[in-house]
Formats: sequence, C-alpha cells, structure tokens
Amino acid sequence: MTRQQPTARRETDFESVYGEWQARRIEQSGAAALLGVSVRTFRRWVHRYREEGLAGLQDKRKAQPSRRAPPEEVESLERLYWTHYRGWNVQHFYEHYVAEHGGQRSYTWVNNSLKASGLIAVTPRRNGEHSGDERSSTNRGKPSGPKTSPAIKGSLLDQCVLTDEWVPPHRWSLVATWDSFTGGVYSGFFVDRVDIWSAFRGVREVVEGYGLFDQLCENRAFFGRDSHLVTAESTQLGQFRRAMRELGIESIDQRSRRSRSRMARFARTIRDRLPKELAGAGISETNEASTFLCRYWPRFNERFAAHLDGEQETAFDPLPRHWGDVIRNVLCLKDSLRVDGEGYVQYRKRRLRIDGKRLRRDSTSKLRRHEYQDGSLALFEGTHLIGRIDAGFSFDDEE
Repeated sequence: MTRQQPTARRETDFESVYGEWQARRIEQSGAAALLGVSVRTFRRWVHRYREEGLAGLQDKRKAQPSRRAPPEEVESLERLYWTHYRGWNVQHFYEHYVAEHGGQRSYTWVNNSLKASGLIAVTPRRNGEHSGDERSSTNRGKPSGPKTSPAIKGSLLDQCVLTDEWVPPHRWSLVATWDSFTGGVYSGFFVDRVDIWSAFRGVREVVEGYGLFDQLCENRAFFGRDSHLVTAESTQLGQFRRAMRELGIESIDQRSRRSRSRMARFARTIRDRLPKELAGAGISETNEASTFLCRYWPRFNERFAAHLDGEQETAFDPLPRHWGDVIRNVLCLKDSLRVDGEGYVQYRKRRLRIDGKRLRRDSTSKLRRHEYQDGSLALFEGTHLIGRIDAGFSFDDEE
C-alpha cells in the first residue's frame, strides 16, 4: 500500500476522484489507485465523506493525545523491577505492579519496556510452540487412563510432593492437594519430612474444607512400610487405600499422560513463583511459611485455576453432620490386636494394659487398634470404644 497523502491534499484529490467515480467514469479500483490507497480504504473514506463531509477525512489520530510514557515513568518501572523483583518473569511482576504499586500501564507496555532495557531476556518463540491450555480444549480427544467422569471441579484430585530450598538454607517439602482438571489448590503446606500423615492431612483439609470428592491419584512418595502392622493392609499404601475406601473415594494408582503433563506444568509454576513470594514476604520459619500459604493459595487459584464450562457444577459432596470424629478414625492406621488370657494386649512384642487395667477377655478375643498421628492409640471392639492410650504410654513387662 502506498503511503497516505497529507490531509489537505487528501481532501482536494478525493473530491475530484469522488466526482469521477460518481459519474461512473472510473471504477472503485481505479479511484483507489489514483488516491494511492486500497479499495477498502476508499470505501471507508466514501462512507465518512457522506456522513461528515470533508471533516470526516481528517486524520483522527492527530487529535488524540500521545500515550507515550515519559522517561521518568520508564525509569521508575525499571528501578522497581531491579530493586524488588529482579529475576521474576514479566507476568509475575506485572501482577504485583498492578495490585501493589498501582500500575496503570498495559502488560504489553511493561513487557516491552523491560525487554528494551535489557532487564528481561528476549526469548525467541519456537516454531510450533503451543501457548494454549489443554484444560480449555475439551474436544481434542479423550484423555488416556482410568478417568471416565466429566471434567468438573472435584472429580479428580492429585497430591504432589515438591522438595526444595524454598527459603534458603531450609529444605522443606511442599505437600499440595490440587484439582487435576482446574488446577486449583485445595490444600498446601510445608513439612520437614513426608510420610503417610502428610497424605492424610491433605485429604482431611480438602474434605473438611470442600467436601468428599470422587477420585484421587496416589503418590508413592508418601508411603513407607510399617513392619509392626500385621493385617492384610500391612503397608502404609494399603492403609491409605483402606482409608479412601471408607470415605468413598476411588484411589487411582496410575496417572494418564495428560495428567502427568498437568503435574509437570503445575510443579514448574510453583517452583518458579513461590520462592520469590516467600522471599518478598520475609519468610524464614516453617510456621510463618505455612501461615503465608493460607493467604497465597486464593491468589494463586484466582490467577491459575481454569474456569471450565459449567463450573457451577461440582463433584464435591458436603460432609454429613458430626463427621469430625469419624474422619479422625478413618484417616489413621488400623490393625488387629489380641488380648491374652490375663487381660493384657500384645503390642509390638510387649504386654500393655489399657487405661491401667487388665481386660477380662479370653485368649481368642481380638481388638482393633487405631493409631493417630500424635502417637496416641485407641482400641475398639466392633464399634465400641474399649479404651485410649496417650502418646506417652509405657509398657508393662511380661510377668
């Protein structure tokens, strides 16, 4: 396209060309060629000329004030990034620039300004790089694996363990229970050591906060082996599966390819953003970090949790009333114990009295032991509670 002519000449030439076109001595293509514009531009000028006369041919861009930022504003942006957010990606920085510093400029302006200054590296886009989110494309084929329920909130949850120096030099494990379809985090906390109680805590926080859900992908990183357990569920993994069955949650032991891809993307996002957020908040202790996470996850979900079609539909079922003690006695370790003829319980090759008393049971009686995270025990016969043992209990030697 030929460069546009000045406005005054445009008006004079357009009137003469317009008259020729009106007299049908030239076609639209010929009129556009005489004016040095495209046919589409000529039609647009005709419409504006008929509506507003010669005033409609004025270049309206000249009447608009320039939006070019003054050098002081650019310097202020660069100083803010260099001083407080060095190393952050542009999107992460832009969220804080708007929310905490009252930034009014667009993301594109901030991105271009930081790249022009050299504070952000310019990364060339790879051919065929995909920038969309697979959660928003429901017609790209059915996901492989065991998942068959619709992709709605609470239909499939996942648990991940991310161990890192989140706050140097401390090395903690982040335990996150999140929605594999929407990407929303329902429970996330730091622990020094990962075990089955970490998995139980994640499930309990989700169930108590949102309700019972449909399915959960297992993570073997939580489970060791308890040699003192003697039932068929003698491993921690077996105990976890037993607990999920009692809650009515299907435990899935194999992730689909798409689920693994979501997990990898989720882990990359957390590892990139969370250490910077913790450092910016001045976090140095585990308790402070866990308190910070309670405030952080809502912001994270607002930014990253997908909004699926029909999001008002949910697979979460509210907990029945008075389920607090039920949850405690589901998310625990269970095993069978035998009472000997003298009323002692045999536990880990030692003899134990319940509440300091011998039990009047014959040698064939069996009890069910519940072991809780704090180390305390409770013994049941069927649904009847026989007694409790505090975490600091002592054993009686065999007489």
